[in-house]
Amino acid sequence: MLEIAGHSAKFGAWRYCVRKDQVEWSTETARIHDEPDGFSPAIADGIAYYIPEHRERVTAHFRACLDHGTPWDETLQIITAKGRRLWVRTTGEAECDESGKVVILQGSFQDISELVTVRKRAEDAERLLAIAGRAVKLGGWRVDLPSQKVMWTDGVAAIHELPPGTPPTLKGGVDYFAPEERDSAQKVFRDCVEHGIPFDNVRDLITAKGNRVQVRSIGVPVKDDTGRIVAVQGAMQDITELTSA
Repeated sequence: MLEIAGHSAKFGAWRYCVRKDQVEWSTETARIHDEPDGFSPAIADGIAYYIPEHRERVTAHFRACLDHGTPWDETLQIITAKGRRLWVRTTGEAECDESGKVVILQGSFQDISELVTVRKRAEDAERLLAIAGRAVKLGGWRVDLPSQKVMWTDGVAAIHELPPGTPPTLKGGVDYFAPEERDSAQKVFRDCVEHGIPFDNVRDLITAKGNRVQVRSIGVPVKDDTGRIVAVQGAMQDITELTSA
């Protein structure tokens, strides 16, 4: 069962005996390298699977673990026996004898290529959305109700004429609305929190630089599995140019 689970997760193990100067690979570790079951390389040959620019890093980790017992957990690339380039997560730790001398190095080895690909696609999509958001002056926001933590994208920060990454607060977010808008903004937010009523309003906002802009503010409730409202999230768009055209 463990072998089946390891194959499904593309997760293997390795072990190095210092006294024997011998490496052992699990079946799945050999498979990840496109080598036959039971295959285990010499140390130098095992390191040679890594792409040239990563070999020095893995060698340094191995040496530090062997000499000082320093563990590692790295994401690196290998080229398999069939020429496939894979992203792998490799870990290593030392086992010492009673005198404190390192006698065994062992760790895990996992093919995470699919995870890296999905993550890269998500990052690319996020960058495209950011570009699109800047073009139409649009951003997103979310308020987590249990923690009262507020998050907004750089697009929303830009609408407020704040630097990217500026952390917002719930009160601070409301206070950017023009004075005559604040009570109404608080009410629609409270109705969304307490009764799940979404909102879609056009309001005046005073930016951090004192400029008055018109924004479209949209919010919807987020519920957990029990139906309890746990967050409110939405979007904000600067529509000043649209309304003044």
